[in-house]
Amino acid sequence: MDAHLGDDAAAERDFTAATQIAPQQAPYWEELALAQEHLKKYEEGVASIEKALQLTPADKDALEIQQRLKRLASSMVKARLIFGDAVTGSDGEWRFADWRTARLGPTDGRKP
Repeated sequence: MDAHLGDDAAAERDFTAATQIAPQQAPYWEELALAQEHLKKYEEGVASIEKALQLTPADKDALEIQQRLKRLASSMVKARLIFGDAVTGSDGEWRFADWRTARLGPTDGRKP
């Protein structure tokens, strides 16, 4: 991944391609998971690291990455449950909805 230092999107793209070419190479899946973690794509990272662990179940580094990604993915899900539409995180960035355009009150057509 050193060739992609600082360019996580390129790392994700290249390791996605690598896993398609050589799906039995656990290091490619692990590097893909790390790139996804840096991009705050935690759920995708969990899926990638779990593929690495299917190939090398005793890999301690991969197990640590899996635990970290699961914790991060869980935190993101909890925040979405608590804040609902007020938080947008699909691109991995946390920001609250613009208060000027946020709609409060019933969304079923009734007046508040």
